Amino acid sequence: MSEKDTEELIKQAEKLLDERRAQIQEKIGSELNPFLESIQAAAKKSREFSIFKEAFLDFRNKYESKQKILESLISPEGIPSMTSRLGEFYALFLYLGTVESVGNAVVDILVMFLVANGIDFHIECQHRTPRIKHATSIRDLEEERIPLATKLNFLRDNGICEVARIMDSQLRNDIAHLNFHVKENRMYIRNKSAAEVLLLSVNDLFAGISYAAGFLHGSAERMGIVAKQEIEEKGSHEQNS
Repeated sequence: MSEKDTEELIKQAEKLLDERRAQIQEKIGSELNPFLESIQAAAKKSREFSIFKEAFLDFRNKYESKQKILESLISPEGIPSMTSRLGEFYALFLYLGTVESVGNAVVDILVMFLVANGIDFHIECQHRTPRIKHATSIRDLEEERIPLATKLNFLRDNGICEVARIMDSQLRNDIAHLNFHVKENRMYIRNKSAAEVLLLSVNDLFAGISYAAGFLHGSAERMGIVAKQEIEEKGSHEQNS
């Protein structure tokens, strides 16, 4: 294959990934908008508004700190090529780290986004009474160590399906438990090359997580929870990451 043909294939692949990212973002927006409208319609002193405000400010601080760490790991100068086993290994654990950090933070705020819409998230307390309570803050989710899978099922059950889809919990578990193998110096997951699995998974994860975070930041700005300048700085920061 000539160099020109290779460049053309790369351009086509990039175009397809761009189109896929746009579709993911459009779907997430369509799923979140109805819930946003409900919170925007609530009075600023209402329980619903207060729950979202507290959860968003908590989320913002966590997301910022985790995002900075991730940025230091995904600098182009420091990423091994995916054509090598080291590159595949690096990408696998970058995916896992992204899910567990900024991904989990976004899932937590979306759970509270639903709670602020009057949808109860039941928590079974292990060491306190009452044994069953309704989550009203991100701290409630953290203190009882609610599994990611449980939170993703809650999102799916209530119509936030695209974020739940891009957070591939099976892939996350496969990586965490080293459920992959090496053959002829390449890594394979579920009988597919790691590079093949990760190409779409990483694309979808970063596209969805960054869009959902931006959507929530923009929503907080429109509701007066944070200043507009703060949001603009974040948007610029994310675009440059």
